[in-house]
Amino acid sequence: MRHMNQRDINPQNHPINSAEAQTGHTRPALDDLAPVQVFNQPRHNLLRLAEVMRRTAIGRTSIYQMIKLNTFPRPVKVGSASLWIDVEISDWITQLMAARGQSSQ
Repeated sequence: MRHMNQRDINPQNHPINSAEAQTGHTRPALDDLAPVQVFNQPRHNLLRLAEVMRRTAIGRTSIYQMIKLNTFPRPVKVGSASLWIDVEISDWITQLMAARGQSSQ
């Protein structure tokens, strides 16, 4: 077993850092990088029925009945699978929350 010495743990001797030193290209320090805002990005994930049921707390039969009544987002077909677009389910939930305050007035 080989023992580590100071040269082994010195970041300047790391192969990546040595290559950077030879080419003159350096990576920016983490402090120099601007933060990335991902929370404003639209979500375009596809959800299976089980996840839609979990997020809405609504059963399969009720979901399909509401789809027939055009009161719930329709799934998209990918092969033989029916999948829902994440943002459409989130928007539907948001609409329910907004309507909650209006229905009692």
